[in-house]
Amino acid sequence: MLHCRDCGQLEACGGFHVYVIELSPAVLRDEKFHPDRAGLSSAPRCFYVGQTKHHPACRYKQHRRKRSGKHFVCECFGAAKKVEVTGYNRGNRYVRDYGFKGGLRPEFYLEMNPLQSRAESETLERNLATKLIREGFAVHWN
Repeated sequence: MLHCRDCGQLEACGGFHVYVIELSPAVLRDEKFHPDRAGLSSAPRCFYVGQTKHHPACRYKQHRRKRSGKHFVCECFGAAKKVEVTGYNRGNRYVRDYGFKGGLRPEFYLEMNPLQSRAESETLERNLATKLIREGFAVHWN
C-alpha cells in the first residue's frame, strides 16, 4: 500500500508525512475524545490525523505497540533499529485502543506526501483534520 509518492514499501523517503488512521466508533464513548464537541455520536466515521518524519506504516506500528512496551522496531531508515519509547514517540492512546488493524487510510493523504519540513507537515495536519471535521467526521489530532 502506498503512503507517499517517494517512499519505498517500508522505507521512508526522508521527507515529512501526514497520515490518517481510522478509529472504531467505540472511541465516541470515551469522554476524553473531544468532550467539548457536540454531535459527535452521530459521526459516520472516526479518525486520528498525525504527522511524522517516519514512514506512515512505521508510525502506525509505534501507535499500536503494547502499552507496556518500552521499545519499538523502526525499519524505515534502513536496517531494523530498536528505538526506545519516549514522550515524543510513544503513540496516541486512541489509536492504540480504538485503531483498526490496517487502519491507515492513504486515500486521504497519499497525494500530499512527502512534505519538505516539520512546519509544513504540522500545518497540513491541522488543515486535514479541520477538513475532515467539516465533512462531519469525528477527528482527533495534536
